[in-house]
Amino acid sequence: MSFVQYYLRVLSIAFSGAWAVANAVSFVLSILFGVIAWKYPPKESIVKDLMWVIPLAIFVVILIISVAIVAPYQIYQNQQQKIDELRGALKTAPKQTFAIPDALTAPTLQNMTIRLSDLVREDFIIRNRTFVNCHIYGPAIISLTQCTLINNVFTEAENIFIETTDKTVTGAIGLDNCIIKDCTFHKISFIGLHEQIEFLKAGIADKRKK
Repeated sequence: MSFVQYYLRVLSIAFSGAWAVANAVSFVLSILFGVIAWKYPPKESIVKDLMWVIPLAIFVVILIISVAIVAPYQIYQNQQQKIDELRGALKTAPKQTFAIPDALTAPTLQNMTIRLSDLVREDFIIRNRTFVNCHIYGPAIISLTQCTLINNVFTEAENIFIETTDKTVTGAIGLDNCIIKDCTFHKISFIGLHEQIEFLKAGIADKRKK
């Protein structure tokens, strides 16, 4: 919240509160002074003056107090409540648990949360593996060779494709002859030749249309 937004918020809270109180006081005084004016007609002009002077004075006093104390404290309370709610949500949110590397040796991995780097061996290529309904986490850049992707989700659906003219990519994790089905990719980008990237983009576009 910027400086200007903060004080606009303060004035909004202060004005609405002071206006509500002034209206309530004005209503009560209109009844009370109406009775007084009915019983004591000579003082009617004084009563009429007091009916607007008193509520106005109360409005000004409450407005000043609200701007100085009440509104800032209310904003503080609201912000503190939001902070407490977020802290509570963080405490109750399930913590992300990745499968340990020793559990990732099977040729088919299903219903697992995987850190991609835990699958990498000396040559940085993951071969002949099948992933089904897994959450696959980076950060990583991967290069696909003869892989099949079926009904997957990319959480970062923009700017995840890197085109290259080099058939040999250095620094990327390679997936060779892998099947990836019903998986969700997190913080992962794909690098490849123009034809490979266009194939991946078309697959995501088709998925969005369904």
